[in-house]
This record gives sequence, structure tokens and C-alpha cells, in this order.
Amino acid sequence: MRRGSIWIAAVASVLLVALWSTQQTGALWRDRAQISGGTITSGSLTILAQGSQDYTWSNFGGTNLSRGSVVQQPLTVTVEGDVEARYRLQAVQPGSPQLPIAVTAWIVRSADACPTSSGGAVAAPVSTVDGPWTAFPAPGEGRSAAPGTTEVWCLRATVGADAAQGASTALALEFRVEQKT
Repeated sequence: MRRGSIWIAAVASVLLVALWSTQQTGALWRDRAQISGGTITSGSLTILAQGSQDYTWSNFGGTNLSRGSVVQQPLTVTVEGDVEARYRLQAVQPGSPQLPIAVTAWIVRSADACPTSSGGAVAAPVSTVDGPWTAFPAPGEGRSAAPGTTEVWCLRATVGADAAQGASTALALEFRVEQKT
């Protein structure tokens, strides 16, 4: 009988050690600590196109444009507010699939560096800072801009070879803007 008691005592002690060790581990999982308060900073951020939040570009286009016609205009982008920003041209959305438009964008040093046109041949931008981009969003994380920064985008739209005659469309430019941390 004594042998049976020894086995029972051995098993009981192993169970007691196992139970005690899991309780110790469990206490570590439920530990709490309080840290001192941090600072969260935010600010105001506004992006303007040609000085307006709701800009409609009435002179970016033309009448009687044929397949392959090109229209090019500068677009001034200003970052206002009190925080640094990162922004980029996220997408260019044509309003009608009947009029395919290929868009190319450059960032140039001034509006004069983007020769304007309203159909036909047009000179390439001069004094480029970045670009050209033909796919949007443009590669990279975007442009870093301090408050009050102004940049000029030279945008070129080319009428596609599959354009239907007599069709018209509008282009929506979608910019993505983030507060820089």
C-alpha cells in the first residue's frame, strides 16, 4: 500500500507544480501599466486648385477636337493650413467612355513653363521638376509640401483613337492629401 501512496503523492505534486506555474504565467498576461500622457497634434489642411476648393476648369478642352488632338493647361495647386502635407494626383476619371482621354502630368517651375493649347500640336513643358506621369496614382508616396506651398502642374489631355464623333466629357481630377506626421 505504501507504494500506491507514493505514486499518488508524486502525481499530486506534479499537478500542484503545473497549476502553480500556469497561475504565475496568467498573472503576467493580465499585467497593467500606466504611461505618462503623450501629445497628439493636428491642424488644418486645405488644398486649392487655381485658388479655389471647388474649381471648375472651363478652359481645359475645346470644340471640334479630333482623334489625337491635344489640350494642355497649367493647374496651380496650393497647400494651405498649418501642417505639412503629402499629396498626389490619385486618379483622372473621364465622365464618358465614348471619349477616351489619355492624361499626362508634369510638375513645372511656373505656369509659363506649360505652353497652353486648345487642340492640335503643343510643345512639351519646359523646366520640369517632376514627371511625366501617365498612370495615376503617380509612382511614389506623393509630394511633400509645407503650409503655403504652391506648385504648378502641367496637364495634357490627348483624345483617344477610339473617340466617338460628337462626344463630350468632363475629367475629374482626384487628389489624395494626407497630414504629414
